[in-house]
Amino acid sequence: MSKFVYFLATVLAMSLVVMIFVGSTSAIEYVLQPSPGYNDGTDDGSADAGKDVMIKQGQPNTNFGDGDQWKSIYTGEQASFGDNRSFVQFSPDNLPEDIISATLRLRSYYGPGHNSNGVLEAFNVLEDWNEITVTWNTQPDYDPVAIASAAFQNEDGWVELDVTTLYRQWKSGAPNCGIMLDTMSQSGYEPGHFYASDYGIPEHRPMLVVEAVTPIEMLQELINTVISLNLQHGIENSLADAKLENVLKALSDANENNDGAAINKLDAFISDVEAQRGKEIADEDAQTLIDAASAIIDKLLAE
Repeated sequence: MSKFVYFLATVLAMSLVVMIFVGSTSAIEYVLQPSPGYNDGTDDGSADAGKDVMIKQGQPNTNFGDGDQWKSIYTGEQASFGDNRSFVQFSPDNLPEDIISATLRLRSYYGPGHNSNGVLEAFNVLEDWNEITVTWNTQPDYDPVAIASAAFQNEDGWVELDVTTLYRQWKSGAPNCGIMLDTMSQSGYEPGHFYASDYGIPEHRPMLVVEAVTPIEMLQELINTVISLNLQHGIENSLADAKLENVLKALSDANENNDGAAINKLDAFISDVEAQRGKEIADEDAQTLIDAASAIIDKLLAE
């Protein structure tokens, strides 16, 4: 595992997925930022199609999902049009389950007449929707309890919403129907205004940023677990010092091919724990150590 900044950008169809490693012990950051979808009714929020749309209370039967015309999404009250809501959806299917945080990032639009501020709130959507057909009158149901909120001003900058809990629910099998956005505690009679996935400048489009744990962080936690068990001194030295510290050295080395050596050492660690199961190491504690080491192996194999 390299100590240096490692940047990998992979274009999957029309979506940009970025993985960033900063330093040998830092977390991995995944950035999912869909590009414009096909705008033909086939968008499904997957990695190859941006899926976001606004709806207007004052135009209850009008759809605003045509990316050729609408490059932004609104939230909150607007003169002559009543309330505005927006829906966004990402597909995290190819992103990790074991994460530190998940953040929805929206770039606020700044321009003449867009000078309101307020609190942007996010809600879990409970039904499927189609960005090419959805209107105010056909909008999907959503949980009325906000999952996240953030104050914003209509100036050129990012608004961040913590959607970690919802992300984990998705990865645990809960339906992913996206997120509804609306503005509360609004000041001024103009809506929140944010760039959509159809906007011409890719860097301004909505993104889901996921921070995941690295094998090194998982390994350090395993070492701490071994120490906390207060094992017989010779066994602790054998497991933590002789085995896991060598794994740590392999992962911290600039040679990425050392991942294979690290996996071999973790296999040896598991064998040693199995040999002491029910003897010097309680069965439950042994299983905890084996599960943790196996998870690190799985993580290394998946990279």
